[in-house]
Amino acid sequence: MCELFPPVSAGGFFCFCTMLPPLPVIRRANTTDLAALQALATACNVCQPDAHDAIWLAESADGEILGFIACILVLDEMSLLALAVAPAARRQGIARTLHQTVLDALRPTVAFLEVRAGNHGAQALYRGLGYRASGRRRAYYPNPDGSREDALVLRWQAAPTE
Repeated sequence: MCELFPPVSAGGFFCFCTMLPPLPVIRRANTTDLAALQALATACNVCQPDAHDAIWLAESADGEILGFIACILVLDEMSLLALAVAPAARRQGIARTLHQTVLDALRPTVAFLEVRAGNHGAQALYRGLGYRASGRRRAYYPNPDGSREDALVLRWQAAPTE
């Protein structure tokens, strides 16, 4: 029974709380997660995470990995290496939550990433997270047909503190 609304009755309310999927658990990845993360990276066509990267993952209540973010931090500058969410788990705020978790944990003052010039969905996500265009890397990404695709370099800047 929902704690927020009474049960449905004549003129009552219907609670949608039980219809929502449970929130994923966000945690630091460990070496035992690496193979599953690499498989997800391959499926999502993103950079393979490495044991030396700082990696956080989102998992369902039953332990299924829904997404991950991998980055490195040098001094106060973060490079976002990969952000992947399983296709069935997209558009639920997982990428945004993973990104905010990394910002809260690492506290960079600036962050950079590369994104395929043709990946408009990812570009929209990154714009929504506060990234702005910073440059272009010509022929950066290989395509299956042997051609190459440009990468857009995006930059995020922390809000100034007083």
